[in-house]
Amino acid sequence: MKKLVVVFLIIALFGCNKTVDRPEVEASIPVLRITTTNKTPVTSKTTYQDASLVIEGDLPYTGDGEIRGRGNTTWTFPKKPFKIKFSDNTSLLNGLPAKEWVLLANYLDPSLMHNAVAMKIGKLLSIPFTNTIKPVDLWLNNEYLGSYTLTEQVEAKENRVEVGEDGVLLSLDTIIDSDDAFFASSTYKLPVIIKYPKENNDPRFRIIENEFNELEKRIAATDFPNNNYLDFFDADAMANYLIVYTLTCNEEINHPKSTYIHKKPGGKFTMGPIWDFDWAFSYEQNRVHYVNPQRPLFWQGNSKGTTFFERIANDPKIKALVKTKWLNFRENDFAELIAFVDRYANQIETSRAADFKKWQRGESDFNIEKADLRNWLELRARYMDELVSTY
Repeated sequence: MKKLVVVFLIIALFGCNKTVDRPEVEASIPVLRITTTNKTPVTSKTTYQDASLVIEGDLPYTGDGEIRGRGNTTWTFPKKPFKIKFSDNTSLLNGLPAKEWVLLANYLDPSLMHNAVAMKIGKLLSIPFTNTIKPVDLWLNNEYLGSYTLTEQVEAKENRVEVGEDGVLLSLDTIIDSDDAFFASSTYKLPVIIKYPKENNDPRFRIIENEFNELEKRIAATDFPNNNYLDFFDADAMANYLIVYTLTCNEEINHPKSTYIHKKPGGKFTMGPIWDFDWAFSYEQNRVHYVNPQRPLFWQGNSKGTTFFERIANDPKIKALVKTKWLNFRENDFAELIAFVDRYANQIETSRAADFKKWQRGESDFNIEKADLRNWLELRARYMDELVSTY
């Protein structure tokens, strides 16, 4: 009887247009409905469309904003990611208020859980500015687009990456947009994009470049690591970062791509926030998830990111911190991580079934995806046990 009521309500609300895919989705997670003016399709990563937004669920919302596409490789996939912008700071699903929000499509991730799991690791390690992942069923212009995750935009602002007015947010990324302020570092030729400050030709750009190059010079020096480079670089944050990226086998650090570094006024260069785990869990190896749980994080060869970050990771002080932090995480937090996988999977199970019907990604039996992820994490943790035993 309840199912008939749901079907009746869907027909009453949206009519009988057979061209629109409307799977029956239980309200196990919030439903986000976005409708652009005149229902104009969202086809651009640069031009926003005016839109109305409605969130149905325990934390409802109704308001107006804008939407556009986002992402680099992810924008080329059939299931598109989006960016939402409001005129004023806005809280969605009890999140900290801000003007900009992101809808991740997770198209490459058959479990729809990888980013959520990675961010859970970050939160268990108390990594500052770790994103909160909120699953939603997304409808755009009355078309069901699938199970998405709503999360914060990585930006230097209040309630986001809070570095202060004179702070710095950098992204090391081989994909550089035409309007990005960036430089190639002096020694390793890393592609360093200045995300904040954002003003064109800001006089601080040269100061930021000089400070980063000074750090890099010390890391490349023959007397490294015994040259006080850690006076300029946060060792604790690097150890946490390595644990997250090693445990998830996120190899983006090797390119580098989506590798964020922030710096507060008068502070040290600090790794984070963590971001972008679509290609993690061994996917980068051969475009298949959950293979070779003993695969090293760093590549063989001279990729720019590998050369730079592996040198830091081999500092005995960094290794000692990684070992201490990992053993603590293993004893006190790993079981909670596995429990989180089960809880999150139960939360999105119905939504993921509808997403599979729409996109045919992964296993039709979600229990297989959940078991594969849990088993891979267990094996990966054993690999890390062996790894730190050599430190």
